[in-house]
Amino acid sequence: MIGMVALLVIAGVGLVAGLAIWARVAWIKRQFRKNGVDLNAGFKPSTVTRKEEPGQVIEAEYTVISKREE
Repeated sequence: MIGMVALLVIAGVGLVAGLAIWARVAWIKRQFRKNGVDLNAGFKPSTVTRKEEPGQVIEAEYTVISKREE
């Protein structure tokens, strides 16, 4: 009798953990699709598409290490 209760408790915990993992993976896949990444297309670099907005600017800072003397 105690073994049956323990089995049911373990199965219930496993079911809840499985549902939580499934929901997390589904949410991560949704975020990837929202960003334009197609997970079903394979591992080719051409399958990743980015949504770039017109007029997008990337800011950067740089340091001149040496100058060319001509």
